[in-house]
Amino acid sequence: MCSFKFLHQTTEGCVLQCAQCEGIKVVFGTVSIALTQPQFYEFIEVITTYYDENKLQPENLRCIYIPTTAKAIHLLFNIKELKSLMQILDEAYLTLSVNKLVQNSCL
Repeated sequence: MCSFKFLHQTTEGCVLQCAQCEGIKVVFGTVSIALTQPQFYEFIEVITTYYDENKLQPENLRCIYIPTTAKAIHLLFNIKELKSLMQILDEAYLTLSVNKLVQNSCL
């Protein structure tokens, strides 16, 4: 059974990591996504790409559709939400990287 610790948390969402399996859970608004570490890194790239391609969109217009592996399900954001998600992911990535450095230095 997973035992999660926070990698990063804001009022909009959080990123957690399981201490046993090292799986990652991204929670944003009403969406929760379970990912492996490689999938997490790929998700960061996808969100960053969509942000870069849409950063000139009106701030409150939810017009950014991000497909998922389930063909009938898309994530829908406005640029402000996407930026917030990207910041949460970036902070979690930094925490994960620091944790790995500390762990490796203790070996």
